[in-house]
Amino acid sequence: MRILFAASGWPTHYMSMVPLAWALRAAGHEVWVAAQPSMHITIVRSGMPAVPVGVDVDYVAVRKRTLPHERSDGAGSRDAAELRDAAEQDDGGLFGAWNEATSAALDDTVAFARAWRPDLVVGDTMAPAALVAAHVLGVPGVRHLWGPDILGTPEGAKVLDILPGYREQYERHGVTVAGDPAHRTVSPARRVFNSRGARTAVAAVGPVQRDGGRTRLARHNAGQATGVRHLGHLHH
Repeated sequence: MRILFAASGWPTHYMSMVPLAWALRAAGHEVWVAAQPSMHITIVRSGMPAVPVGVDVDYVAVRKRTLPHERSDGAGSRDAAELRDAAEQDDGGLFGAWNEATSAALDDTVAFARAWRPDLVVGDTMAPAALVAAHVLGVPGVRHLWGPDILGTPEGAKVLDILPGYREQYERHGVTVAGDPAHRTVSPARRVFNSRGARTAVAAVGPVQRDGGRTRLARHNAGQATGVRHLGHLHH
């Protein structure tokens, strides 16, 4: 099976997906990772093949420029209701900038997906191109969490409808989606907070660094199985 992962410009977001990507590869599946050009080295060092999409965007710089009132220690972070209000007002142009960044990667991701024809597309919450590509191809689209599932709440899901240009990204590729566009949400955590309906939790272990053509973990643990453990479905 061919599986396309799509990551945002945050290396930490991608790293949470690496164990699952390796587990799938160890099971015999083909895996590619699409992300902005600056992510190339991070992806390759994790042992995965990378395809550059869109342009580089410094999300930290955008956030500092557009939300100067938020504290660097994270104490100014918002809940789903506040996020929706901010999206409606688009204070500081943060959501407009985010849409511009994701839109730049969208066309390239869809183009690669059309050419490679994956059977499954997995993306982090800040990489909507993954779900767009999945719907364009008619294959399952999975949202991979790296924190609380804000968009999985009734209030958070409404943010998708008011983010500047978000729905237009789907429409320009001939896709109309109502509500949460993800077929399933996957979390590395045993419990998924703030989620609706069934969610799948996975705990995966696998090699993540390559050294001389072999992963360091594989070199030191030759013969040790690599896989993914399914922890069941979680209901809110």
